[in-house]
Amino acid sequence: MKFLADFFMKAYNADVHPSNVDVVENSNVFKPGNSQKVFSKTLMYLLSLAMGISFLGTAEAALAELKAGDRGSEVTTLQQRLKRLGYFNGQVNGNFNSATSSAVIRFQKAKGLTADGVVGDATAAALYKKQERKTTAASNSQRQAQRSRTTTQSRQAVTSTTNNDFLQPGDRGLEVRKLQQQLKQAGFYKDSIDGVFSASTEAAIKRFQQANNITVDGLAGTRTISLLQSATRQSARKPSTSVTKRPSVQQNQSKAQVQTLQQRLKQLGYYKGQINGSFNAETKDAVIRFQRKQGLVADGIPGVNTLSALENLTRRESIKALQVRLQQNGFYTGPIDGILSQQTQAAIGKAQNAYGLSANDVINQRF
Repeated sequence: MKFLADFFMKAYNADVHPSNVDVVENSNVFKPGNSQKVFSKTLMYLLSLAMGISFLGTAEAALAELKAGDRGSEVTTLQQRLKRLGYFNGQVNGNFNSATSSAVIRFQKAKGLTADGVVGDATAAALYKKQERKTTAASNSQRQAQRSRTTTQSRQAVTSTTNNDFLQPGDRGLEVRKLQQQLKQAGFYKDSIDGVFSASTEAAIKRFQQANNITVDGLAGTRTISLLQSATRQSARKPSTSVTKRPSVQQNQSKAQVQTLQQRLKQLGYYKGQINGSFNAETKDAVIRFQRKQGLVADGIPGVNTLSALENLTRRESIKALQVRLQQNGFYTGPIDGILSQQTQAAIGKAQNAYGLSANDVINQRF
């Protein structure tokens, strides 16, 4: 700010400072016609000063941090970015609330940054760095395509998303092929592995996200890919079995485990029989219906993927029922979405304090 003031004073003194004239009475400054020139120059310097101050104010605002309590379009953009990366499950509303702060902290921890929940320069750079690379890569790809004719294989390489932090519909290349292989291994994808992020690939990702109780957006973001890699590693560690001797509930699981299976199928509306721990034809039919609904291999055998999807969905339904109960008793005002968010946890705490119950008592709706 000081350099602008100095600049103005020096420029002004060049015209009207007493050191530049003999005496005021003898100066030409106030002669007819010259006063207007002085006024015009002075006005120009004042405008320059005002513009400089405005520029500094704008620059200061641009460098401002985003933190809890802030509101506006910048927060909306932040929430959208965090949601796309799989760190934010809340509502995109432009309000830097506790859910947004928690999402920022999770992102900062994952990237090895200071986990303070404040979006400063380092956090912003980590959030948007790869997104900028994607835009640059796309522009470079377009220029390269204009310069030369390429084969189908090279065109796929140009549109490959190996430098991006997420995969989305329309992407092509080796990363998409790898994604499809992992989805197929996990039991969520049945089509050909062609390296094209098609509608069937998007649908498979949504089924996987729903089964794992994360944001269902059809994008292969950081969290989705991490969970998918974990699922495929677990599947790879399991010993291979022949078609004639596959492990099944009736062979390897206890009566109590079959009862749990039947209870969960009944809770979701797939099973209407007795909870007797017997893996009968009615139980198997219920398993097949559930598998078809979730886009899994419909073989009637509750393997790892089927049991995982079943557990996640029943837990989500239980949380929904809890949210309804908390809402009816005036402790919860959020969405009935089956997500154990901070708002839901806060409502559980309120119910605990009001009724003198433990967290488990509230979760099991003993109030």
